[in-house]
Amino acid sequence: MRVVFAVLAALLLAGCERTPPPKPRPGDQPLPLAVKGPVAVTHVPTEAPGYFAGPADGKLHVYFLDVGQGDATLLVSPTGVTMLIDGGPEKESGHLVHRLPELLHATPDWIVLTDPKPEHLGGLTEAIQVFGGKHFLDPGLPSPSADYQELMAEVSARKLSLVTPAPDPAAPGAPVTFDLGGGARVQVFWPRAPVEQPLSAGDDFPDANALVLRVTFKNTSLLLASDMLAATEQYLLNKRLPFHSTLLKVADHGSDRASTEAFLDAVSPRAAILTTGTGPREGLPSPDTLARLVAIKARVFRSDLDGEIHAVSDGTAFTLSSERATAGAPRGTVHVFSTTPDAGLRGEHADAAQPPTEEEGHAPDHRWGRDDDDAPRAPLAKDVRYVASKNREVFHLPSCRYAKKIKAKNLVTFRTRAEALKHFRPAGDCHP
Repeated sequence: MRVVFAVLAALLLAGCERTPPPKPRPGDQPLPLAVKGPVAVTHVPTEAPGYFAGPADGKLHVYFLDVGQGDATLLVSPTGVTMLIDGGPEKESGHLVHRLPELLHATPDWIVLTDPKPEHLGGLTEAIQVFGGKHFLDPGLPSPSADYQELMAEVSARKLSLVTPAPDPAAPGAPVTFDLGGGARVQVFWPRAPVEQPLSAGDDFPDANALVLRVTFKNTSLLLASDMLAATEQYLLNKRLPFHSTLLKVADHGSDRASTEAFLDAVSPRAAILTTGTGPREGLPSPDTLARLVAIKARVFRSDLDGEIHAVSDGTAFTLSSERATAGAPRGTVHVFSTTPDAGLRGEHADAAQPPTEEEGHAPDHRWGRDDDDAPRAPLAKDVRYVASKNREVFHLPSCRYAKKIKAKNLVTFRTRAEALKHFRPAGDCHP
């Protein structure tokens, strides 16, 4: 498909115009303001503070961050391209800016806003102030809120290139696709202006026209439903889009305004992730939505119960682990969800719970910053420069907050880095 680039001059704020992208550095691939058709993004490592985590490992990583009743999802592609989708409510921005340094390897390539509502945009302004960004993608919906205007002002001030997905006129029925590298792609199912008009939904207009994204990596896929409504689901179902996905990030925090039986049957996810917590909308997730997820035999993960959820795909299956132990499973248990590529629309799935493992670069307990317990420990000797736990594969600086949680009976100390490297590898958070 031929890639057509067009420049859209659209005033989203009073007196604030979508700004041109920054001047490219050697090796950068310039990006237009509006994108039509498939877009390939070449990741170019940039200088960044030393606390950023390690390089890409050839797998697709998806972090569903625990930001209460809000959305914040980080994608890390097999080649290291990063995409932060939403930022949760403002009250959780502190957690967001402290968690991201443990996961990012450089300035985020993409910042995405799916819906200009507080539970999506609240933490993005501070995240951009702290980490910057290269490109900003949003659905282009008008919003009079002061928080949205503040966010867009920060996007302009930090010179992020503003991108609005627009279908290719030569193939108006095809989803706009962003190539993240290594076989990972993000498809935009909705909205599709100017080819298709937004749905009319009164006060629910932002929800009905929120960004709906499908992430694919070889034989695995993830549908991010944002806050789409039942009316949006039906409209898109009539278009016969490829909804079937291994994982589903459930729409609207599990409310009964979405996730209809017909839609869930079309997606047929093996696992469903609910991002919910305390907030102004109590009673979420809806019991009816949960019942429909159980009816399609989807394994349900909830951020209010399971904490942060980490999904890793090697292209054949997703492996999911959670910050807190899931009900009835030992701490650190991982769940594997695979989809047979030639099994038809619904597919064939395998869900295998596995005992706690130390996957390379992503040790379950270390990733969440916890160890065996929080028991007090005697002060370290003055000549100790590095520490590790007998139960982990990494070593830390003594000042690392994870190092301080190692139980005394499991503590291993080293005076030199060379000595530590004989038995452990460096932790990705503090780069000892």
